[in-house]
Amino acid sequence: MKNICKILIFCLVTNFAFAQNNVKIDTLLGDNGIFKRFQPKKIIDGQKIIFNLKVAFSGIDKKGKSVGGFIFMNTKYGYVGISHSKDFIFDPNNKKFNFMVFSNAMQNFTFLNDNKGKKTVMSMPFNPSNKKDKLDIKKSAAAPKMFAQFSLKSYAYNNGIGNNNNILFFTDANLSSSSKFNSQMAYAGLGFYQIGNKTVLCTSMEVDKSSFTIDKIEPVNIVLNTNEFKKEDLGIPKEMMEAMMKKMKKQ
Repeated sequence: MKNICKILIFCLVTNFAFAQNNVKIDTLLGDNGIFKRFQPKKIIDGQKIIFNLKVAFSGIDKKGKSVGGFIFMNTKYGYVGISHSKDFIFDPNNKKFNFMVFSNAMQNFTFLNDNKGKKTVMSMPFNPSNKKDKLDIKKSAAAPKMFAQFSLKSYAYNNGIGNNNNILFFTDANLSSSSKFNSQMAYAGLGFYQIGNKTVLCTSMEVDKSSFTIDKIEPVNIVLNTNEFKKEDLGIPKEMMEAMMKKMKKQ
């Protein structure tokens, strides 16, 4: 009897853990996908940044080197956190902690922890909607790819802006150059795009001799307390910073 109880408890715990590590793709894509609830928000000093999605990716760079890492997302406020390490564990107290965070409000932060335990943050403005991030997609002759986690097909499109060899694989077979690109939450081309009124997922990207693919998407509840990190002065005059911001807004 005791053994039966142990087996039942193990099954319940296992099933609960399995459910916790799965995301319902229907809640992320389509007409009622993440951009339906999207409310871009600026990151303020001392804020706690919460990430609700973790995207594992891997690929090959131009030199043929194997690369990979994780993209963390706050799908409501448009925050994207990046780690370029396959072995990355989210731990701000780790001496090797190196974490970039972008927002849709032209913000770019790098959070660092050195060998002495000193936590610093550096920031620079950037434009998440500059020309190279825009789309001019046309169907490509490349064969579709299967996104195994959700048994979804991704269809090949050529992005005519910037590089004719830039192939994006979207989970929608009916996109065209007339489809209006509105917004995105992505890194290295991988992630979510608002095209028309729909949210679509780019699962893979090929450009020149490099390629990147999403391996897994899972829900998380990760908090980065920015108040723990001291601002690092980059020595850029305030006037120059303001000029950079104005120039980006015009693009």
